[in-house]
Amino acid sequence: AAPDRRAAVRGIAASGAVQAGDRAHAEGLARAALEDRAAARPLAMGHAYTVLSLVRAHAGEFRAALDIVDGALAEMMELPESQEAPSTLTGLHSTAMYWALMGGDVERAKAEARTALELGHQAGNPSSLALGLLAFGYVGWRDDPEAALAAIEEGAQLVREGAADNALAGGLQTAALVHASRGHARDAVLQLREALRYERQVGDRVTTASILFCAVNVLGSTGFPELAATCVG
Repeated sequence: AAPDRRAAVRGIAASGAVQAGDRAHAEGLARAALEDRAAARPLAMGHAYTVLSLVRAHAGEFRAALDIVDGALAEMMELPESQEAPSTLTGLHSTAMYWALMGGDVERAKAEARTALELGHQAGNPSSLALGLLAFGYVGWRDDPEAALAAIEEGAQLVREGAADNALAGGLQTAALVHASRGHARDAVLQLREALRYERQVGDRVTTASILFCAVNVLGSTGFPELAATCVG
C-alpha cells in the first residue's frame, strides 16, 4: 500500500482499538501511522495524534494528552496548505478542548471550542461543522444553556444525516445534563438513550461507560434512584 494509505488505515485502526479499550494496541498503531510523516496526509496524522492523546487521557494524564495535541497543532502549522487542513485542525482543537477542560483549564477549553467552531465552518463539510458545534455546546452549557442546546441539536442533526459521530455522545450527555438541571427527566433520558444507541453500534466501551455514569447522575438528580442504581450495577 502507498505510505499515505497505510498511515490512514493505521490511524483508523488505532481509533477502533482505543474505542475497544485496547490502549496498548491503539498506541502502537498510532505511532506506526506517524512513522512516515512526509508521506502521511494531514487527516491521517490528526487521527493518530488524537489517539495518542486519548491513551494518555484515559490514564488520567490530561496535561500529557494536551501536550500531544499542542505538538500536533504546531506540526500541522508547518505543513503545506491542503484541503484537509481545516478538517484536521477542527478535530485537534476539539480534542484540545476536552483535555483542557478535564485538566481544569476552563478558559483554554472555551477558546479551543470557539476555534473548533470557526474552523468547522471554514472546512465546508458536515462532519467538521458537527464536531465544532458539539464542542461548543459541550464546554458552554453552564454559561449559556440555550446556546449550548441549540449548538448540540444542530450538530446532532448533522450526525443523524450522515456526518461523523465521534463527538455525538459527549454532546448528547451535555444536553441531558441541561435538561436534568431543569427537572426535565424524560428529555434527559431521550438524549442518553440516543447516545447509548450510537456507542453500542460502534462498540465504544469507554464512552458507553461514561454515558452510563452520566445516566446515574441524571436519574439520581431527577427523582429516579432505583433506575440510577440499575445503571450502576
